[in-house]
Amino acid sequence: LLPEDFKIPGQPEVIPQFNFEPPAIRVSETPLQLLSIDREPVKAPVRGTGLEYVVNSDWNVFYHQLDERWYVLNNGAWQQNNHLADGGWITTDKLPADFDRLALDDRWGEAQNALPAKMPAQPPVPFIISLQATELILLDGAPLLETIEETGIRYVSNTKSDLFSYAGRWYFLVSGRWFSNSKLSGQWQSARRLPEAFSQIPANHEKGHVLFSVPGTRQAKLAMIEAALPRRVSVAKNSGVEFDLVWV
Repeated sequence: LLPEDFKIPGQPEVIPQFNFEPPAIRVSETPLQLLSIDREPVKAPVRGTGLEYVVNSDWNVFYHQLDERWYVLNNGAWQQNNHLADGGWITTDKLPADFDRLALDDRWGEAQNALPAKMPAQPPVPFIISLQATELILLDGAPLLETIEETGIRYVSNTKSDLFSYAGRWYFLVSGRWFSNSKLSGQWQSARRLPEAFSQIPANHEKGHVLFSVPGTRQAKLAMIEAALPRRVSVAKNSGVEFDLVWV
């Protein structure tokens, strides 16, 4: 067992200040997807067509200059809208002829597999568009709360997210950071200090994995040790991997 005053050798006494600015956090009780664009959309032309595509998104987002419409490939279904905004997207099986030219470019494999456009058997899951860092909490209906015995903490059981309720506040863990809010909607705040009750979550509980992100717990200390350990990677001479070796 680790002693309470354990410190990682060689670690600075002053803890660096990380960015605790909360992302935009959206909560939905119905199926929803997140279409992320890194800040304002940056468009580039698709050679030989009247199409432009959004470079800074991992979705297939196109703009057709002739009809001034946006087109998005949503899980194999094509949807169109006059504006690049939430809502108003219409599923269509009719695309401008320029889309046929995508088949001539290997970059558009996913789009090629969705051509020619067809109406899906079921409407595609709607999406929201975000131009900033955003986390989406999906609930299967209204929150279902289950109590973690002897802690007073309740966790939401009908979501894959780590979402908790304690003493009239909501707590959300994502990417190792905790955020808190008095209600599920609205602006979330960084939870730099957690209530002591979170350190009492049993390690063998369904939510026991969050202990690795609860400051002061044995699990959190072990996670710090593992992060501080040096890593060695061996690459065979004949692997064909090219890299620059820098000695420090």
